[in-house]
Amino acid sequence: MKELYLKLIAGNQGTAKKETITQVSVNQTELDFESFPKEERQERSFVLTNTGEELMVVYDVITSCGCTKVEYSKQPVRPGETLELKVIYEAEDTGHFNKSIKVYCNVENSPLRLKVKGSAN
Repeated sequence: MKELYLKLIAGNQGTAKKETITQVSVNQTELDFESFPKEERQERSFVLTNTGEELMVVYDVITSCGCTKVEYSKQPVRPGETLELKVIYEAEDTGHFNKSIKVYCNVENSPLRLKVKGSAN
């Protein structure tokens, strides 16, 4: 299904069986929320830039726990354009945390692995 969707948005409706791959750069692979009060909702962002020649499509974003959520546009990203992944962390307990985020998209090294860390007091 993902292959068909990618073909349609890329305008390639032929019978090619290979997925269209592009390239991406990430402004950082780790966000440090540092120390903050447990009651305060934390928000930071990763920025992905499509550095390839094809549309970049994010299929899914999976976090390592329910306390970490990611908001992003579901629209394909044109070459040279960016996509903001807004990370929202709401601490369930006090203490240090180290969470992971996997971004599944049409790049060679998918899933992209991103980290979020900090300490809720």
